[in-house]
Amino acid sequence: MTLEGGAVIFSRAPSSAFIQGSTFRHVAGHGVTRGWNGAAGPDFVSGDTFEDVSGCEQTRPWVEGQTCPDPKPPCPKG
Repeated sequence: MTLEGGAVIFSRAPSSAFIQGSTFRHVAGHGVTRGWNGAAGPDFVSGDTFEDVSGCEQTRPWVEGQTCPDPKPPCPKG
């Protein structure tokens, strides 16, 4: 799995969590990769189901100038 891998990948923060009532199943990576720079933005965990996802249900957005934490933090929750 790459750091960017996900079933759904966003490069810009959407205005709302428009994916609702969906099931992410058997994902070899993250469920939702929030690949934008800045604030947390919409939450894609609430209202969706994640089963057998090898990475995080959703990732944290990248913050410019912030180094990657070591050790790696736990996956964010909705």
